[in-house]
Amino acid sequence: MDLDYLLFLQEIRQSLPPCVEHFFATLSAINVHPLLFTIPFIIYWCVDKRRGQILLTAVWLGNILNSFAKLSVCCYRPWIRNEAIVPARRAIPGATGYSFPSGHTATAVTVFGTLGWLYKKESKLLLAFCAMVIALMAFSRNFLCVHTFQDVVFGLAVGILSMFIACKFVAWSEKNTDKDLKVLLFVLGTVALVFAYFALKNYPRDYMENGELLVDPKKMMKGGLKACGYVAALATSWYLERRFIKFSMNVSVPEKICRALAGCAFMGIFNFCLNPLITGGMNFYLKNFIKGCLTVFPGALFAPLVFIPLHALFKKKSSD
Repeated sequence: MDLDYLLFLQEIRQSLPPCVEHFFATLSAINVHPLLFTIPFIIYWCVDKRRGQILLTAVWLGNILNSFAKLSVCCYRPWIRNEAIVPARRAIPGATGYSFPSGHTATAVTVFGTLGWLYKKESKLLLAFCAMVIALMAFSRNFLCVHTFQDVVFGLAVGILSMFIACKFVAWSEKNTDKDLKVLLFVLGTVALVFAYFALKNYPRDYMENGELLVDPKKMMKGGLKACGYVAALATSWYLERRFIKFSMNVSVPEKICRALAGCAFMGIFNFCLNPLITGGMNFYLKNFIKGCLTVFPGALFAPLVFIPLHALFKKKSSD
């Protein structure tokens, strides 16, 4: 029945002007664009540290939960299961590997859903906008025929669960500051187990007529191994920042702007320049784990370290 639903949407999509497909494909592409993931960091650095922590926790927790489900179920894409399904051409590059659950949908919930929920009292309009984005994103994955209805529903569930855990965890950690080391060790231990599970589990190996794998397990493992690095880096950064850095939000607007610029610069340099150089000679498993770590560390740890001399500089200028 789920594939019949996609065939129904496919018929509608093919009867509409190309601009409609273009709109939904662009929306899907924006949802996983690197710039989107700077929003939680900017909120963490410059707007509200606590809400930023919740946002970042929800995003990266959702990533590893989605990877765990995807690599456990190993469900093929709809067009592999039914040759009558023709996915939108522009959506195919972002829809490789396994189908269940929808990572785009989960990300939409963890970013926009968490953002709207955290600021629901300040802005009902923002909440409505975020809800609309999530709804459009979820529908777009079906409309483009790259995910089934079940993929999208479970992606929504992963996102909501991640958001709920993030809110509860940050609230609990604020009341239990003496247990941060235990939390760090628990998270790192859990990540190690998940990493081993991704690396050692058996994956389906079905071949096409030309002898190529329908889905290469190693390509799919990349996302899961990186997700382990994301969570490990975030947990380590929270611990070190709380113990040693302790940057404050009680600073001037110009200083906050400088924080945002410095933080974005750090993330850009690491992700697009240093990350490939550092991980160049590593083996497959360590390489992807470290790539994940170096995606999060610049924003969660290195940037806050820079805020210390930056604040001293602004303080000196104000006293002169």
